[in-house]
Amino acid sequence: MRNLLGPIVLSDFVAFWAGFAMGWLHPGMRNVFGGPMNGQQARRRMVESLCATIPFTDAVETGSYRGDSTGFLARGIPGTLFTIELQPFDYGFSKARYLLVRSVRCLRGDSRVVLPTLIAGSEGPWLLYLDAHWNEELPLIEEIDCIGKAGIAAVLVIDDFEVPGDPGYGFDDYGSGKALRLEFIEPVVRRHGLAVFFPAVPSDAETGACRGCVVLATPDLAYQVAKLPTLRRFEGPT
Repeated sequence: MRNLLGPIVLSDFVAFWAGFAMGWLHPGMRNVFGGPMNGQQARRRMVESLCATIPFTDAVETGSYRGDSTGFLARGIPGTLFTIELQPFDYGFSKARYLLVRSVRCLRGDSRVVLPTLIAGSEGPWLLYLDAHWNEELPLIEEIDCIGKAGIAAVLVIDDFEVPGDPGYGFDDYGSGKALRLEFIEPVVRRHGLAVFFPAVPSDAETGACRGCVVLATPDLAYQVAKLPTLRRFEGPT
């Protein structure tokens, strides 16, 4: 077993320090998707409106990648922005990028394991930006379920999600039963009574990568989110 694990640990160690060096020395490797929120100005305004309306205590980002959205999210809250990344290179990159930013804490691990420890014993409200889905790794259901079970006040923004009725917004589709659509998350949304919202701005008025998203709100925050002109409530079967 030691012979099998040794190369894996060493590989992760090398990848972390390679990412750390790139994050510190090569700022040109940042903003590969056009900056915070995929370069989408309407998405940024949507998140800013959420932060201006709801007194979030802290925030969590799952799927740091190069930290392009991390700093933007941190500026919107008075507390700490915890950003979680599984891949060692990207974790190292973000760690270097935000090494001197006290309001950002970079954590490495599986969001399904790390997230429950962060929110344990908290009342919130929390802002969660969920972007850890990639190919075979789809922790989204477990992430949502974790928030619901914790019973905290929270708003969840899920990137790369289909916007019903607006095909101009891109979304992730990893094959049968793994497309980021409402039917994928419907059971866990129903279980915890979450309110569902989509961007009010149509895709042809959005900028950047034009990726879709969905916003979920716990029942105690749904009425506040519903007042925001940047979002429209979904009144479908969920």
